[in-house]
Amino acid sequence: MLHVSGFDGSLMGNMLVMPSFDSIFDISIDGTKAGIVTSIFTIGGVAAIPVIGPVTDMFGRRGGILCGCWFVIIGTIVQGTSSLTGKLAQYMGGRSLLGFGVAISGAAAPSYVSCSLESTLMDKIVEISHPAYWGTMTGMYNTVSKQCHSHAEAAVRPWKYSLSWDASCDS
Repeated sequence: MLHVSGFDGSLMGNMLVMPSFDSIFDISIDGTKAGIVTSIFTIGGVAAIPVIGPVTDMFGRRGGILCGCWFVIIGTIVQGTSSLTGKLAQYMGGRSLLGFGVAISGAAAPSYVSCSLESTLMDKIVEISHPAYWGTMTGMYNTVSKQCHSHAEAAVRPWKYSLSWDASCDS
C-alpha cells in the first residue's frame, strides 16, 4: 500500500497545474493553499495511527484492509463530488479520508499477505508488492492524465478521471 502515497503525490502534482482545477478551487501550483491541499493526505494518515492497532486487533487483518478500503472509497466520492459544490473544504475532507484509509489498509495488508502465503511463494509475492514495482502505475497514470488533459483542456473531466483511477488503485 505504500505505492499509493507516491501515486497521490503524482496525482496532486498534475492536478495543481490543470486550469480547470485552478478555476474551481482557486489553487495554483505555488502558495500555502497548494501545500495544505497536498499535505492533507499525509495528515489523514497520521490521524489514523491511534486507530490502526485497535481496528486490526478487533476485526483482523482482512477487516483492517476492508475498513481502510471503505475509507478510500468514501473519500474518493467526497473528493470527486467536490467539483459540483466548488468547496475546497469538501475536497480536503475527501483527501484526508483517503489518507486515513490508506494508513489503515497499508498497515494491515503486508502482514496479511506474508502470513497467508505458502513459504515457497512468499518471497516472490512480497517482492511484487514492493513499492518500486508499483512505480509503473504512477508512470501509466501520468501518461493517461496528460492525454486526458490535452484533449479536454478546459473541462472538469481530466481530474475526475484521475481521482477515479486513484480509487481503483487504492481499493
